[in-house]
Amino acid sequence: MVYPNGSTSLNKLQRMVESEDWQVYYEPNDEPPDWDWKKNGIYHSPNRIEITDEATLVESIRMELSGEGRICYTATDEYFKKHPYDGEEVCYIREEFFWEYSSLNGKRYCYKICPCTYLKGYEPKHIPLCLECFENGFNGSCFTIGSWERDKEGYEFRSVGSRMWQYIDEEDLPIIYKAIAAADSYLNGRFANEED
Repeated sequence: MVYPNGSTSLNKLQRMVESEDWQVYYEPNDEPPDWDWKKNGIYHSPNRIEITDEATLVESIRMELSGEGRICYTATDEYFKKHPYDGEEVCYIREEFFWEYSSLNGKRYCYKICPCTYLKGYEPKHIPLCLECFENGFNGSCFTIGSWERDKEGYEFRSVGSRMWQYIDEEDLPIIYKAIAAADSYLNGRFANEED
């Protein structure tokens, strides 16, 4: 169970409530007066309620701000099916291509290939994929290493400057190249359908 201590944005909490990857709870402050966390660990209230919709989330935020309790969350089995352990790869294709890899080498980066994100109103008609690099795990900050650009002949992967060689360890390059090839294949098939 994670108690975010104000470090999770409201937008992220809302996305977590709507996602199958997370269970979000509101836990009231009903800790027994004689509870000693050094001996007994963190207290989990039997009155904890799962937050499953926006109205419950808004009320839980109000109660947390008034000091009546706190919001906490935990990852589900679905989350762990999609996110790799250290040194593992995860790849699945539903409607969109998605791939993740958690490196064991060097600086301990994690990588993801997923649809690019855009501000509303600025999205292209056909949203390409991008290769993202995460520092400190998949919940840390991230930046784009490269992306696929679409033209009249199809999609082509382009690195952002020298980031491919700056942020990917030599031992991880074969794994990343294999994932880029799989994404190329997926985008080639998608391009043919887009043109029909």
